[in-house]
Amino acid sequence: RTPCVQTVQVLPAGEAGLGLVPRPAAGVAGTLVALPLANRWSGRIPTIAGLALIAIGLAALAQASTSSGYSVVLAFEVLAGIGAGMAGPAVTETVMIVLPSDQAGIGSAINDATRQIGSALGVAVMGSVLVHILTMETTRLSTPLAAAFVSGMSTAAWLATGMILLAAVIVCRGVRPSTHLPSCFHTSSSGRPRCPRGVDVGSARGCMVD
Repeated sequence: RTPCVQTVQVLPAGEAGLGLVPRPAAGVAGTLVALPLANRWSGRIPTIAGLALIAIGLAALAQASTSSGYSVVLAFEVLAGIGAGMAGPAVTETVMIVLPSDQAGIGSAINDATRQIGSALGVAVMGSVLVHILTMETTRLSTPLAAAFVSGMSTAAWLATGMILLAAVIVCRGVRPSTHLPSCFHTSSSGRPRCPRGVDVGSARGCMVD
């Protein structure tokens, strides 16, 4: 996104940085929305909804052109930010609640490792696609740099959209609707998470006990 607003829209570094602020803010909003949804139904719901929003955001980014302006990037920032904020915590808790308390550390480590590996692979693959198209169009077709960059970014965004939708299908088929987040997501009047009596404190990490 940063190369897009700097290379295509030719914004100074400071303005380009400010243009990326909406995504983390949207991520916080997505997290606040996800937890009540997961507590009411299951972690499956915010995960699928979050992945769908990320896919829509990527599809919007794929529509970018050299004249589209910041609005396309903003749409991606907001949609993908909310989607990531919804899916991330729900995925983590869906993984953790099926583990016994004595295996929580191993489960957390594996979950974090797979997330980091997935992020690294995603950056590598999307970056390779973008650079390949950028190089091909600028050297063989003499396409202007900005237009070639947008073409590569759009192709990479469509590829990422397909992968995200595939992940959503896997969640639909592989995660049981009955997988709920732990009871500690019920909060007390003070706003702190609280576990009802009889709930295994080890499986409800970070909760107060009534």
